[in-house]
Amino acid sequence: SWYCASARVKEAFVRFLDSPVCKVMQNGSFDARIFHINNIPIRAYDFDAMVAHRFTHPRQRHDLKYQAALAFPTLPLWKDEFGATKKDLDWEAEEIAEPRALYNAQDSYVQDALYEPAMAGLDEVANGHALFQNAMECWNVGIGMWKTGIHIDRTELRKLREPLFALVTAKAKAITDLADGLGFKVIKTFKRKAAVSRGFIPSNDGDVRRLFEEYLNTPSKRYSKTTGEPSYDKAALTELKKAGPLAAEAATAILDYREAAKLWLYVRNPPIWSDGRVRGEWQPQKADTLRWSCTGVPLQTI
Repeated sequence: SWYCASARVKEAFVRFLDSPVCKVMQNGSFDARIFHINNIPIRAYDFDAMVAHRFTHPRQRHDLKYQAALAFPTLPLWKDEFGATKKDLDWEAEEIAEPRALYNAQDSYVQDALYEPAMAGLDEVANGHALFQNAMECWNVGIGMWKTGIHIDRTELRKLREPLFALVTAKAKAITDLADGLGFKVIKTFKRKAAVSRGFIPSNDGDVRRLFEEYLNTPSKRYSKTTGEPSYDKAALTELKKAGPLAAEAATAILDYREAAKLWLYVRNPPIWSDGRVRGEWQPQKADTLRWSCTGVPLQTI
């Protein structure tokens, strides 16, 4: 919306952001990053509906549409209505200027209307307001960490490329050799063409699943929260280490490969800003265990 606003609106908006008036936001850390990129200061980011919702409804979704449906069941589905109007048009398209303005107004109205229900919900949570205030302080710290970033010495980084590439290659060979030893093959058939076969690809999730389910007979007992399909993430592979010597060897080899490959991805093509820094999106209490997490560039993992 910022990019579509007039100069007069932008000027008023900047004055408001830099005022001591409490800001009611939804996932405001994202907006704060956009403000920083545009050299716009923001003060008094004291209330975030999404953060409050984490305490009042910890096991549920926290997006604005879902919060509004809970708090105001008779509210029109303004986001769906705008989505149907926008269709495949670009956000800045002139054809949707009027519906876009209405959508922004509705978003802001709902965001502000959620303030009182959220405060009332925090009243019902043990130490709810204290926990929320602490969380807001942490979110502001996270924004500061993103602004500061981590300085990267490009010369030293380049020195890591060759040995890290060799490490990734070796880890890939270890798991590929194990799969080949089990006779792993993927055969693809094409119309009017001969069938083509290939071996195991460590980065292919489907290959990892087939390896454990069809060749090792040790399917994962964990399932993805989003797809409901068997999961072969880090936690699942760690459990599979207990399924027998061969499964343990395969799980360890895949975990080793994934760790090296992730590091190689960021060493090969690091997302360094013009000021020589890398920035991760720090989010306190994002995980179910309420620990910090870092998305975008996974600086904790690296």
